[in-house]
Amino acid sequence: MSIGLSCIVCYILAGLGAKQEESHQCDSSQLTGRLRSYGRWNRVKLAPTRPVATQPRTAATFPVRTLQEALTMDAQTRRTLIAQYRDGYRAVSEALQGVSERELDARPAPGKWSAREIVHHLADSEMTSAIRLRRLVAEDRPQIQGYDQDEFARRLYYDRAIHASLEAFRFARETTGQILEKMTEAQWVREGTHSESGRYTVQRWLEVYAQHAHNHAEQIRRARAAAR
Repeated sequence: MSIGLSCIVCYILAGLGAKQEESHQCDSSQLTGRLRSYGRWNRVKLAPTRPVATQPRTAATFPVRTLQEALTMDAQTRRTLIAQYRDGYRAVSEALQGVSERELDARPAPGKWSAREIVHHLADSEMTSAIRLRRLVAEDRPQIQGYDQDEFARRLYYDRAIHASLEAFRFARETTGQILEKMTEAQWVREGTHSESGRYTVQRWLEVYAQHAHNHAEQIRRARAAAR
């Protein structure tokens, strides 16, 4: 896949440019594997376009119907992502096993979050994401409001003890996982509009949050290592 084509499709898969809380980078090989996992690689056809960096975000930029068909999540992929989502608390708990107060407050680099701050971010982010999913399922085309995660970290006392935040993270995932297991096919194709990234689907929600906790578990390990 050419670099231009990879960037264009990755740009769409990222929900047309979500902010830090939902941002992910894709290279060409990762993107190819991801599309093949949906079993419709040969059906993806993109209209000729300029580089993404200069392309305005308009509904006419991409052939939405073709891409929607190509990127519709199959049942097996969905089950895999739900299992990954439900495994998130375990991954974070293992990353924190035996952590000391010194390790909780160590930073891997100036300006980077400590393990303590990451745990509080997980609580805030996961409670927010749990409500987002509920609104997508229960409301017709809801407006999903973004937030500034760095301002949350600065203003919401992220120097607190972590136990309560760990429990909030745990049960936000547990209750939401129960909903995911029961959702119908009609509910899986529901969508709303994100204040920062535009069209926001239930499937996109699952893609983002299935890996969210595991990514932060790795950040916790790197932060702890800085104290050694």
